[in-house]
Amino acid sequence: MSQNIVVKGLRELSRQFDQFNRNMHSELKGVVKETIREVAKEAKSAAPVRTGEYKRSIAWAVARSGLIAWAYAQRQKRGGAGRSKMSYIGHLLEYGTKFNPRTGKGNRPYPHFGPALAKAKALFGARLEAAVGRIRGVM
Repeated sequence: MSQNIVVKGLRELSRQFDQFNRNMHSELKGVVKETIREVAKEAKSAAPVRTGEYKRSIAWAVARSGLIAWAYAQRQKRGGAGRSKMSYIGHLLEYGTKFNPRTGKGNRPYPHFGPALAKAKALFGARLEAAVGRIRGVM
């Protein structure tokens, strides 16, 4: 006993899935970019300032896919004339140090990336839900 099943509208359903995928990817890219931009802005505003070089070095980037992003502090120049070196100091400022050979004591922490990430994490979920809601409204 053979049965034939005919499915109507499969091509339209496939087109709608493709459209949903494109719309979702576009919305997610916007959410990621908006969030990482805010992380860098918050980190800059809370960063310690001695010369201003570190604060100016805080930047953000988004991967080609648009779904991966990072905020970071670029390498800093240090040293006197003729002996300039590059180093990363963000972790030392964020968490502090136990001992500084120059002063003989430790440096206190200046949390700036951690609080910025915590704030962004709290907002990311709401932004993601809003993006899904916008996609649902379109479909």
